[in-house]
Amino acid sequence: MRLNIIFVLALFVLNGYTLSAISLFSEGEEDVIVSSAMTVDSVSMNFSAITLRVKQNARLILSVYPDNADNKDVVWSSSDETIATVNNGNIFASNEGTAIITATSAGKSATCTVTVVTNLVRLEEGTVTYSFGKYEGTLVDGIPDGQGTMYYTCRIQIARHGRTVYFAEKGDSFEGTWANGDIVNGNLFDSNKRAKAAIVAGRSPSLKNLSDDNCE
Repeated sequence: MRLNIIFVLALFVLNGYTLSAISLFSEGEEDVIVSSAMTVDSVSMNFSAITLRVKQNARLILSVYPDNADNKDVVWSSSDETIATVNNGNIFASNEGTAIITATSAGKSATCTVTVVTNLVRLEEGTVTYSFGKYEGTLVDGIPDGQGTMYYTCRIQIARHGRTVYFAEKGDSFEGTWANGDIVNGNLFDSNKRAKAAIVAGRSPSLKNLSDDNCE
């Protein structure tokens, strides 16, 4: 941007004499920096609702769109910290009841309803065979819940993080934490036990809703 030449004329009166001074200066070209801030359009959470037992942990992930938004800071809060607390997405279930976990980024919010129940369920170690694989580990009323491993017998989607979709191939295994048939977090391994992906609170299709029709 070119600035106009500026003339400054100053008149001074000193002891009855009038003195004049003329100042001439100009500015040349200036670099103009245009800032184009990318604002947050929307947010989404990997779980909209989750059921936990007292003293159980889970992790929530907030996805912020677009991926290149400038301010992606997230503020977490719980509607009732006597039931469930949250720290940077990490939930701890304290007492029986329901709490709403809210995550906010740049004025956009998403929530997850956390239902906490007492441990009045049948907890056992066991094996469950599905049409797409076999689970070995902790079961609550016959449903994977706690630590366990799923051995897959076909290619199937097991989790989603934002726009990233995770698939298990035939022969892969997932070792980690489950909650009411859903993946909470853990690691995916290939048939040679080599790590393929770390999955944290992936938005996974519930085992209750999967069948061999979901195999690719």
